[in-house]
Amino acid sequence: MSRRLGRPATSDGADDADGHGGSKEGDERQGQVLNLPTLTWQWNGQDFLLLEGNAAAQRVTQKSLQQMVGVTVTEFYRDQPTILAAFRRCFRERQALTLEGEHRLPNTGTGTDAGETPNGVTTFVYVPPDLVMVGVLDLMDRHAQETAAREQARLNGALLVARTAAHEINNALSPVAGYAELLTLHPAVQDDPVLGNYARRIGDAAHEAAAKVRQLQSMVRLAETTALFGPDTPLLDLAASSAV
Repeated sequence: MSRRLGRPATSDGADDADGHGGSKEGDERQGQVLNLPTLTWQWNGQDFLLLEGNAAAQRVTQKSLQQMVGVTVTEFYRDQPTILAAFRRCFRERQALTLEGEHRLPNTGTGTDAGETPNGVTTFVYVPPDLVMVGVLDLMDRHAQETAAREQARLNGALLVARTAAHEINNALSPVAGYAELLTLHPAVQDDPVLGNYARRIGDAAHEAAAKVRQLQSMVRLAETTALFGPDTPLLDLAASSAV
């Protein structure tokens, strides 16, 4: 840590000054907490004092936390008794714990509204001999990430099907387009307007299908359309789904 407040102290049966009592679970949780908005608190014998906050916590509180260094946890969470109780339990039992529910980080900016995490998971990690690290995970953000991951997996699956279909269709289209072009050059077809029209229509259809194949190969998103069969039977909108 870059700064220490006061001397190590113990209370409520907490760890003694030799630093024993940490757990493997606590070490793992500590690593996880560092990736979240995290505040580090130090016990001074009477209360926990804010030691520092990471960059993520600073973004949530909207202003530098340096001006709040040294504030007591009782003042910081004065209207959140559940959070305060979890602090005491984590320090007393010398182990990591999690708490799900509302967690408000005060807004230290010019506004008066608190920064709220209405569906948060708060992780408390005891760090010998006298620290408690508190990380807050916003479940709304996590749900958004999970939704994005599911959509990405859905897109990846669709892209795999599209690439496979495009490859197979392209193989089948190549002789169709080639032979249609050869037909238009045959003397018998050139002398017969009806046969010539048939050959040109076959060639045009093959080229149109090839363009659809190129759209399948260039899909970057999944856009649906219900214009053809209605809302109960959506189809992929190739034009809106591809980069072509």
